[in-house]
Amino acid sequence: MIFFFYSFNRLFFGLIILISFASAFDIKTKFSSVVKSFSIIKNFKELTSVETNQREITVLNGIRFVNMVMIVLGHQTMAMHFYPIVNRFETNEIYQSLLSVPFRAIYLYTEVFLMLSGLLTAYSLIGKLNRGQIINIPKEITSRYFRFMPPAIALILFATFILPSLEKGPLWPLLIDSQAEICKKYWWRNMLMIQNWFGFENVCMFNLHHIGTDFFMFAISTILIIYVHKFARYNIVIITF
Repeated sequence: MIFFFYSFNRLFFGLIILISFASAFDIKTKFSSVVKSFSIIKNFKELTSVETNQREITVLNGIRFVNMVMIVLGHQTMAMHFYPIVNRFETNEIYQSLLSVPFRAIYLYTEVFLMLSGLLTAYSLIGKLNRGQIINIPKEITSRYFRFMPPAIALILFATFILPSLEKGPLWPLLIDSQAEICKKYWWRNMLMIQNWFGFENVCMFNLHHIGTDFFMFAISTILIIYVHKFARYNIVIITF
């Protein structure tokens, strides 16, 4: 355990140095695109950019922002169940009130994200097909996988080997150490995107469950969209199926 802690501690420390190095050179001159991709300045500009293009559905940006805020508030509401509460009966009454419904219905916001993901997938792939481009299914799925996995791997490593050693307390083993132990056993399920097949209580980093769902839905929808486009006259039958 100590070996892994120091190994991954050095890994994240090296990443911080790389980010600082890339950011410093980004200020002065144009640098290698690979190293520059770690620049805080470059990434901050891209994340805060309000520029749009003709193919973008701009109204979705506002929907995603509101949805993201509600998911954060909903998870925070769920986390309150683990806090030391003086009067739990009073807390339960608050949770059962009508005003608390928007914060408890987290699954609705998750489904909105899945719907938007499907909409953007269909919009992008059908646009390519209408322009006469050939959809390379393995390439599309592989690209999707490597978009998800680097930050997911970094999060799993941090939460498994570093986060448990950063703090101690009465609730720490319940919330943090237990997740770290699950990840030590079942991290490979996340790599294969099959973590959701084994029960929510056995998921390594349960906040990554959305990735597994989104990935397999993307793989299925990519194939479905090609058939819907190719056999347009049978769209109703295909979509209904």
